[in-house]
Amino acid sequence: MSLFERDGLFGCFTDWKICLFGWCLPCYVQGKIAENQGDSCLLYSIGFFVPLVNLICAFKLRKQVISTGDIKGDILHFLTVCCCAQLALCQESRILDIDMFVMPKIIRS
Repeated sequence: MSLFERDGLFGCFTDWKICLFGWCLPCYVQGKIAENQGDSCLLYSIGFFVPLVNLICAFKLRKQVISTGDIKGDILHFLTVCCCAQLALCQESRILDIDMFVMPKIIRS
């Protein structure tokens, strides 16, 4: 069973911190996921507010997260990002076990 199947899209309520940040500050969550994957936290956070760029960034991050497992179905993941963006961000954060209270590297330096 893959992490995506085990965790579920609607499992965001199991971690209150990720749920809170995912619904109130999704731009921050997207930036934290990007930072975890080696990309720029700031660029992905800003990209969240630009139409179409936000979908491209979110889909790119989701593909990076799922590349660790043998998961197929790009169309399903694209529809998840389009229709349930905050749920997808919360799911990715839980899978990567990201601590939302640790400041991004750009702010710490």
